[in-house]
Amino acid sequence: MIFDIPHVTNFGSSFGNLKVQWEVVHLTPARNDKAGSLFVYLDIDWLEYIRYMNTAEAWQWMIGDSGTIIWGIKDKKNLGSKKNKARMPVIAIGGNQIAYDDLQNGYGQVQGMSEINYLCKPAGQPWFWHRIYCVTKLKHGQVSAPHDTPHGPAYMPILDVNAFKRTKSLAAGVTYIKVT
Repeated sequence: MIFDIPHVTNFGSSFGNLKVQWEVVHLTPARNDKAGSLFVYLDIDWLEYIRYMNTAEAWQWMIGDSGTIIWGIKDKKNLGSKKNKARMPVIAIGGNQIAYDDLQNGYGQVQGMSEINYLCKPAGQPWFWHRIYCVTKLKHGQVSAPHDTPHGPAYMPILDVNAFKRTKSLAAGVTYIKVT
């Protein structure tokens, strides 16, 4: 089944000091709202795959040491550097679609990519590739209309966490999304 994730309309206090933030929708390791510290480690092949699906500007915006979509990149010029410990949070982005099955108690088990397939592209399988929509902080916790990143359209994959080295909180190898 496919779920259309609504756009985020209010961040409240979670915006902090940021002026622009991507529309994060947390996935969970169980059928509840407790996200915790959830991320998967990406090897060089996955980094190259994700880079291929983005423009150079968007890719540079997506990676960094912290505070980005893919963090742990200390050497941006050499993705294969031993200094890099690339990891990506297990999130979805508002305004996109996500594939799920096994709906129980309002939560569906997320169906993500488990292997690299250069034929699986954002335009053809949007439930596996989320366009990263951002919003700008306005007064009183309100946000602007969704827009692309400061560096143009950017895409992140939705992954089958079971196929990756991952945090302990993802030990079961599955993630869920609240389907409303």
